[in-house]
Amino acid sequence: MSPDVERTMHFQSNRKKHVVERLKEFGLDITGVPRYESVGKLLQRNVGKVRVVHGRPFLIDRRGALEPHVRVWKPKDETGQAQVFEVLATQDINASADTVYSILANHENSKNVFRSIAGAKIEHKDGKKLLHQRQRWKCMMFNGTFLSQLWVNEDPVKRSITFDLARPGFMQDFNGMFQVEPVGPGVGDKHAGSTSRLTLKQRARPSIAAPGPAGFYVQHILTSLVHETMNDIQTYTDAFVKNLNQSKGKEHS
Repeated sequence: MSPDVERTMHFQSNRKKHVVERLKEFGLDITGVPRYESVGKLLQRNVGKVRVVHGRPFLIDRRGALEPHVRVWKPKDETGQAQVFEVLATQDINASADTVYSILANHENSKNVFRSIAGAKIEHKDGKKLLHQRQRWKCMMFNGTFLSQLWVNEDPVKRSITFDLARPGFMQDFNGMFQVEPVGPGVGDKHAGSTSRLTLKQRARPSIAAPGPAGFYVQHILTSLVHETMNDIQTYTDAFVKNLNQSKGKEHS
């Protein structure tokens, strides 16, 4: 058997194992899964609990969170080993779009929202906002912090926040956007009574490329970080809305 065929079979086996594990975690149907059943059929059996975003299937957990899809490719205009990582993640949050947007736009409070951020400060420079962040990293038994500088631009009308790397360092290229949209009625945020959908689009290229198979390990780390980011926003928003409703209840008691 050729090395290319072996690598392909290994990839397909790992992909199916990953999907089965996620289905178990989300409490979906995995009964009687034959060894030969394809990933596509596994997803089809849970079609009512799989959401299609931009033509791609995403598994949904019990809280409505989607598993982020991470796509990795090499820039066409380069011949080196530099890798670009593209992220798309979407999550429904039981709070108004204005509430979620206001939490994201409060950059200096981000250390209380995201576990990956140790500190943040906004500097106004040439009419633009420059966000200084001290971010945490962890890899196996090692951990530490690194500094990053991002230009941020907020659009309260569209409820979007774009960010772009101001100075290369740990990352050579890093940009993206948070977008918050109202999607329907909800029960968590009594003040606004609606549910919002948060979408994160992100593009990143590390300064040091991961050689060969190590690129998949970097992809796994990035996927985990995106999960953590979305979960942190959900957790903080839940607590924020709960405290808001309790305060309003005391005012009317």
